[in-house]
Amino acid sequence: MSLLEKASEALRRGERSSALAFALEGVKYECSPSEAVELNRIAAEALLAQGQLSRARTYAEIARKNAHPTGDHRLAYSSAVTLGKVFARMNQYAAADQVWSEALTIAGADKDPQLQGLVLLNMAILDQRRGNHHRALNTLRTVSQNFEKANALRPLAVCYGRMVFSFIEEGKTKDATSSSEKLEELAQRLEDKNLLAIAFFRKGSIYLKQERFSEALSPFQESTELFRELGDLKNLALVLCDLARIYINLEEMDKADLPLMEAAELAEEIESEDVSCKVKITLAEKAAFSGLWDKAKGYYHEALRKAEAINNEDWFHFLHEIFRDTFKNLGLNLAGLEDLLVQAKEGYVRLGLTREAEETERWLAQIP
Repeated sequence: MSLLEKASEALRRGERSSALAFALEGVKYECSPSEAVELNRIAAEALLAQGQLSRARTYAEIARKNAHPTGDHRLAYSSAVTLGKVFARMNQYAAADQVWSEALTIAGADKDPQLQGLVLLNMAILDQRRGNHHRALNTLRTVSQNFEKANALRPLAVCYGRMVFSFIEEGKTKDATSSSEKLEELAQRLEDKNLLAIAFFRKGSIYLKQERFSEALSPFQESTELFRELGDLKNLALVLCDLARIYINLEEMDKADLPLMEAAELAEEIESEDVSCKVKITLAEKAAFSGLWDKAKGYYHEALRKAEAINNEDWFHFLHEIFRDTFKNLGLNLAGLEDLLVQAKEGYVRLGLTREAEETERWLAQIP
């Protein structure tokens, strides 16, 4: 088996560290231009999964630049898709849209509906990051039907996972549960640890949204161990934050410390504003539940600055939900609350989050 084949197989199995090692070893040796493109693309995908965004971008841009001279449309397509994923993770949405549009054009020229579906899947994920879950679901429903007809099980599973997220955000718990069950079934069938980790995460997220904290514990623990085994540090950190949130809501503060501490350490290690923002929010939530408002307020200000830097509707929406829980527990007679809410409202207005801005205005009017 060649190094390219080994790298490709490791990436398919979700073994990112092995995929990266094989890919980097492969580019050192004599190989065809086409093989070099694919090795660089695999390296970018592996680094992206590890949260090393700058390095991932470097390898993805090399792959995209060198794909076109090969005359291989598939390579041009796949390298554009990978680079778009890197841009999306770096919150460079316009750049992601541009390269994905390029990939969509290539797929259309080849008249390949499955390749078109993969680009549209990534565009739906971008809509989710922008908070447009209604449009994302419309796209995901169409794309999932096409994947099902083509028996493309792995991208179909990814569709189900993304649908769970948007159904949760839209308050459609029954649909979220149905998609979660389909995702878990496919993950087991494909024996794909990465998909299984996502399946457990999505299942736990549904319970967490319903405040069924004890039931959420087991799937989040399963997800944590799988992401740890896969070396997916970004998702590991995000799930650790959710695990800490469960313990916080179960009022088991001592048990919340360990996952939260590990998530904070990972936030220092990887390039991810998403992780950094979620860690700050979780630290604030823990401090608030412990009655330490001054400490919580500081973390909330930091989280808002992170959310502003990311400029992502989902983080402001998530923060607002945490604010609602905090004020339910502590009330509104809190020192410095007005400044915090004014800062939050500015972000809501800028991003068009009307409902959140209106509720914040009501809170401001009720401050003693």
